[in-house]
Order: sequence, then structure tokens, then C-alpha cells
Amino acid sequence: MVKKTPRQSGSQHFQYRQSLGQQVNTVQQEARMVLPGVQALFGFQLVAVFNDGFQRVLSETEKGIHLAAVLQVAVAAVLVMAPAADNRQATHQMSEQFIRLAGNFTSWARAPLALGTCLAIESGAWVTAAAGRGGARG
Repeated sequence: MVKKTPRQSGSQHFQYRQSLGQQVNTVQQEARMVLPGVQALFGFQLVAVFNDGFQRVLSETEKGIHLAAVLQVAVAAVLVMAPAADNRQATHQMSEQFIRLAGNFTSWARAPLALGTCLAIESGAWVTAAAGRGGARG
């Protein structure tokens, strides 16, 4: 049951209190929303390596940047999945510590995911630009 309680400031904004079970469900739903996007990006990054243009067009530096992007997205995936795996392995019990850990891990996953996405877009742009020039480096 969700209880509406006014904040201490006296404003008309309300803070919703959830039971421990509802908080765990909310954290799990957040991870379930983020994880498919992380997995899709990771998959596309891995497929790009097997593209003919990747080996032919990108320099060693650009390949290194792509590797950094793949690693950043992998770190984000681990951060999103770790709390659920830890909860299953350790106690399989709900606690406020688990909720804080899961929320923090999901928040921390944003930075490597953002960096990995930016690097992936940049390295994908290099391949696309070079492929448009017939594979010639400019």
C-alpha cells in the first residue's frame, strides 16, 4: 500500500512511502527496463567487429576506442545485473541494504553506458564515413 505523506517543507508536494516489497519490485522493474537496451547496444558493438569494414577501414587507435566502448557497455551491464544476482546467491531476502545497493548500481551504470554509447556512435560514424568513400581513408 502506498501512503501519501506531505514533505517537511510544508509545500503541496507529496512523498510516497512504499513497503519493502514494493521498493524491491520497483528496483527490479527499473533494472528490467534498462537491461534490454544495454544488451542490444552490446550486441551491436560485438557484431560490428565482424563487419568487413571494421577490419579494413578502422585504424588501430579507432579499434581501441571501439574496444573501450564495448568494455564500458559491459561494465554497465554488470552493474545493472549484479544486485539481482547477489540477492539470489546471498540471502534471497529483501532488505533496505539491497534496495540501496541496487539503486546505486543502477545509477552508477549510467556513466559507463553513456560513455560507451558515445564512443560506439563515434566509431560507427568512422566506419560509415569510410564506407561512403569506398573504404578510402581521408
